[in-house]
Amino acid sequence: MLDSSPLHDRLQRMSETPQGLPLVGALTGFRDAGLVVRQITDALRVEGDDTAIVRFDTDSLIDYRSRRPKLSVAAGSIVDVEMPELRIDLLHDELGAPYLFLNGAEPDFHWEQFAEELASIIRDLEVPSTTFIHSIPLPVPHTRPTQLTVTGNRQELVDSLSVWSPTTQGPAHALHLVERRLQERDHPVTGLVTLVPHYVLDTEFPGAAIAALAATSTATSRMFATEPLREQERFFQNVMQEYLAKDTDTAELVKKLEVRHDAYLAQVPSSGSFAGSDGSLPSADELAEELERYLANRRPFDAQN
Repeated sequence: MLDSSPLHDRLQRMSETPQGLPLVGALTGFRDAGLVVRQITDALRVEGDDTAIVRFDTDSLIDYRSRRPKLSVAAGSIVDVEMPELRIDLLHDELGAPYLFLNGAEPDFHWEQFAEELASIIRDLEVPSTTFIHSIPLPVPHTRPTQLTVTGNRQELVDSLSVWSPTTQGPAHALHLVERRLQERDHPVTGLVTLVPHYVLDTEFPGAAIAALAATSTATSRMFATEPLREQERFFQNVMQEYLAKDTDTAELVKKLEVRHDAYLAQVPSSGSFAGSDGSLPSADELAEELERYLANRRPFDAQN
């Protein structure tokens, strides 16, 4: 049963927001492999700009004990406690075209009510399409273009953008529930999931953020700036090249992933998978064994972050 108290506040500028803008959503908090959501949020939102049209009540939605707010102390005094936000911003793309951006912390509580209220906002603003961005770790090489798996009811995007279309089960994100509820309302919705190399899952992987923004551009007809991310990607590739020259174990792993990647895409170029020849993905135990063997205590970018 939904709570009678609303979880969001519609700010004054929402009444001035044009109708019919696409909505993009990317929330932190769960399985942000390659820190893709964080990078995209930083790329789209200008720090300090107050562009919010809707703010959600994080006191009701977030478990602060599992995700502690950031504390700042200076000269023996607490100078700030940075509380998480969950908001919808009115932003503009590289050509000045407006769009809506749902960003901030994924809710811990009240998922059904959150989904219902977000759906009502989408209805009231006459949003024509909604696009959500996620990322997951998979045994794929960083030396190849980042691929995606796509869900939703925009079949043309699912067919054209998906490289991996599994039949599987796993833990859900709050936006997965929202996507399902929007589908039940026949609202055009797409879930874009970038496939991030499992050996860099805790490191910023700019290539995946670039791929996510390119796919989002296709889904929304908006143009997003990627040059800063491309510069970071060039740096990332250079650092990785130097690291692999010294770490033969990880270098061998990457070569094996390249062979598997290329062989499968050559077999199934239009709707491929990074699964095995029988279509199955490596088990969690197999991935854990691979990670333990090659990547225990190997974080080549920790010094830079």
